[in-house]
Amino acid sequence: MKRMVVPILFLVSFFAVPCAYPDEVFKVWSASDSLSSPLNTDIYVSAGERLVISVPSNETWSAGGNRPHSRQSNAGGLTGLGPNSGYYWGNYRYGSSSFPYGTLVGQTGDGVYFPVGTFYNGMAGASGDLSLLYWDSYYGDNYGSVMATVSETSVPVPSAFVLFASGLSGLFVLKKRRAFYEAIRPLPFCS
Repeated sequence: MKRMVVPILFLVSFFAVPCAYPDEVFKVWSASDSLSSPLNTDIYVSAGERLVISVPSNETWSAGGNRPHSRQSNAGGLTGLGPNSGYYWGNYRYGSSSFPYGTLVGQTGDGVYFPVGTFYNGMAGASGDLSLLYWDSYYGDNYGSVMATVSETSVPVPSAFVLFASGLSGLFVLKKRRAFYEAIRPLPFCS
């Protein structure tokens, strides 16, 4: 019986490894996937669950029509840096969130907005469906889209580790207990 306890505890801890789900790809439009109507991916994410979202840096969208200073950028937004070196348009503030215009932004449930850009690897701040959107104050003259790949990985349940650790400590206690009782067992009388 005791020899079965360790393999059983090992199997329990084996099931605590992170579970990866298949990647899903979404086309996010700068004109239609906005603050007023973000793209709902229908991916339910629990608070604390790891999200990885990536967008090819060579895909671009635009925050407006043909102007002297192009407002075209990748999902990183109109930062004035790297591939977005046309012009820096500053940040757009909405509620407590502030990101560069043209940034790909995400939200889980009714949680806070978070900048995705061309790559995001972090934990979901709230539980709910993942939404993606183009960060801009006016969407009427926007055009273009980017392809966002979403990967989610559930974080191992801490209780599985606690169960494994308590099982190991239980085995240790049983071993010490047996040693203690053998040490205090009365010695047979010699006649």
